[in-house]
Amino acid sequence: MADVEDVFDMLDGESKPFESNEKKDDKKFDYYGNPDVKPIKPDPSKFKKPGKTFMVAINNYNTTIPKDTVDEIVKIAKALFSKGWKFRHNGSEDDLIQNAILEIEDANVESYIPWKKFNTKIKNPYLTKATPDAYHIASAGFGKFFKERSNGLRSIFAMAVNTMLGEDCKSPVGLVIAWNEDGAEVLDNKPNYKTLGNLAFYLRICEWSNIPVFNVKNEDAVSRIVKTLKSKEEESKGLLDG
Repeated sequence: MADVEDVFDMLDGESKPFESNEKKDDKKFDYYGNPDVKPIKPDPSKFKKPGKTFMVAINNYNTTIPKDTVDEIVKIAKALFSKGWKFRHNGSEDDLIQNAILEIEDANVESYIPWKKFNTKIKNPYLTKATPDAYHIASAGFGKFFKERSNGLRSIFAMAVNTMLGEDCKSPVGLVIAWNEDGAEVLDNKPNYKTLGNLAFYLRICEWSNIPVFNVKNEDAVSRIVKTLKSKEEESKGLLDG
């Protein structure tokens, strides 16, 4: 079993996407350049009601994603788009599944990128710099290893929090479509980071934020997504009827 630090080392990079534009004084904390970010878990009691938004989180490191898995998630995304759902894209340029979703005709997408040149193919990103609250939550999710990561990697994971919880970190996605080799939807007491990769981080934030996760490795994932959609439609109909 790989050590968590080794797994996150695989995600780290040497790039320096931008220098912090925060003023160098004692009054304003430099979230990009300062690793001493206070870890604070999200507070679901302050969340807005989840809207019709979804995201994708997979382990795409040192593993091969089956083509039928890509096709299945694209099919789910098309169905969600037809129901008026919006896809929150974490800006990754080499994510096979997310790129396939972006190519869907009439896809409704919000792209969250940690710096402006992170993915130049995205012309009008929704957010281009992670917010302070996202850094605090990312620090909590990463644990003691957050401080040891590069500025760029910390900003990537902070933006992943914004993708899950919105710009204000109070607007969570309605569901997360996941995939990894063992079908994980929650973190065990002793997570297998070799099979989870960076999905472990997403699952931790989802658990803290009460965001439902559907891992398509599991045969009942699609039926549970359908059940969730029906529940949301009935709830919306009830509000309209009321």
